Amino acid sequence: MNYTIVLTSLLIGLASTSTFSAPKLYMTLQKENKIAVVDTLSDTLITTIPVGGMPHDVICSLDKKTVFVSNPMTNDTMAIDVMSDKVISRIDLKENAVPWHIDVSLDGQWVYTAAMDQFAVVQMSASDFNKVFRKISFSAEPWAIASTQEKIYVSLNGSVAKGTANTVNLVGIFNKNDSDPKITYVNVGYGSHGLLASHDKKYIYVASQKDHEVWRINVANDHSEMFTKIPGDAPLNPGFPTDIAISPNNKIVIAFNHDIDSMTFINAADGKIIETVTTGNGSLPWGGIYSLDGSKVYVATNGLDTISVFDAHTRKLIDKIKVGKGADGMTICGQ
Repeated sequence: MNYTIVLTSLLIGLASTSTFSAPKLYMTLQKENKIAVVDTLSDTLITTIPVGGMPHDVICSLDKKTVFVSNPMTNDTMAIDVMSDKVISRIDLKENAVPWHIDVSLDGQWVYTAAMDQFAVVQMSASDFNKVFRKISFSAEPWAIASTQEKIYVSLNGSVAKGTANTVNLVGIFNKNDSDPKITYVNVGYGSHGLLASHDKKYIYVASQKDHEVWRINVANDHSEMFTKIPGDAPLNPGFPTDIAISPNNKIVIAFNHDIDSMTFINAADGKIIETVTTGNGSLPWGGIYSLDGSKVYVATNGLDTISVFDAHTRKLIDKIKVGKGADGMTICGQ
């Protein structure tokens, strides 16, 4: 036996293990003006990053090197380096922008954020993140954003600042490659809030709060239809569901029901409800995300100041990660 080869292989294996880094989950903590960073291998809090401005949403860049953040209260967006977990850039979107959700185009070139009170979606360069490239105007306040290969989908809900949430039942659509984008609109349920593209980019799922429904848009022809009705009485205004998660294999859609402390698992093939699972009394789940391997669901249990971790197959609670006050938007960066 060649002991030199064996020893070298062992050393390489040890080195690989020691430098291994699990994908990191980034979550906005609105009430603390910070981003929480969680190791998804051990499901433990690594650190928090001060960002200011009541951060609402986060998204990972295509190359997994940067996390982009929207700050409604300070009217800016920020870039965080994933290696160092430090803020490396900031773009001032000017007064009354109120940037809400944020997304990255599938080619990795552009970052989009919904500037609610400017009635616009702001487009910025992902690689040179220091200024606004352009603004695309809408007929109502944009809320959330989802990208496909050629098109950008924007839910139009209403403005929290102006007290008009849930008065709109539209999703706006534009072609990202057009020099002068023309907006087309499709009807969905009232109070369209979170929306998300399936991983194969065939469908856009929309959480319509006021009507307690999940809608689906066929990307091929932009036909929209009511997909699932979420049963139950909403004790609060605006209603439920607030956001969507989709399993990596596109077979399961989850609607997160903020006002009734639950999440509803839906069969993507036929829209039938599989099960509605409690997230705990007073948990107020704003949204969630599947782990990259599809084995877990991370839920932003805002009312408990935690991330609740569920087994994706048994749909049972398996852990709670204490992260801080105001848990909201989240993304996962890593391979």
